[in-house]
Amino acid sequence: MVTLSHVSTRIGSEFGTLGERLAAMKPKPAERPVDLARHVWVQSASGRQAGLLVAWVPGADGT
Repeated sequence: MVTLSHVSTRIGSEFGTLGERLAAMKPKPAERPVDLARHVWVQSASGRQAGLLVAWVPGADGT
């Protein structure tokens, strides 16, 4: 049996509640890395070819 003495009875502290402090210790979910480029298939007059999409810029007409 363990006896605790001099245990604080404060519910909150300047660092937040116990639940908030425990939640802050959990690692944040990893963000999905942003692909700088993406492999695509391009249909051209000579047929289907492999391509590399490095930027997506809308045209003046919004397409």
